[in-house]
Amino acid sequence: YDQSSTTEGTWELRDDQLITDIDFSTDFIDVSGTYTVEVLTATTLVFYLEKDNQTVTDPDSGQSISGDIKATLHFEKI
Repeated sequence: YDQSSTTEGTWELRDDQLITDIDFSTDFIDVSGTYTVEVLTATTLVFYLEKDNQTVTDPDSGQSISGDIKATLHFEKI
């Protein structure tokens, strides 16, 4: 779930890579792709994605911003 909406997709765990087609995008940054699993226990999942040399457009100002992106997602089983 992302806020109040359900996201559906597929995933595959291959070695330390989490490969997914789930859309983890923010308002203007695409963070879908292949994630590296950092922590995986019975109750915790932490994984991250790094994308180099990305250009995004700020939706408020319209300015283009270039740089590297690192997105880390943390999940706790409740």
